[in-house]
Amino acid sequence: MNRILYLILLALITVSCSKSDDNDNNNQYIPNVTFDTGNLVNTNLPQYSQLKYANNHVVLNNNY
Repeated sequence: MNRILYLILLALITVSCSKSDDNDNNNQYIPNVTFDTGNLVNTNLPQYSQLKYANNHVVLNNNY
């Protein structure tokens, strides 16, 4: 009996996973925004190297 429950649970977990979960945007109020820093920010400089990683920010004091 335990083996059958284990197999059913394993099958449900396997079926519920999908590879496209990262691309689903179910909230219409959160836009999917991409941007290019272009020539404005050189991420090879130590001051801006934090931008290479997710959820980091840099404050620019210049008026662009």
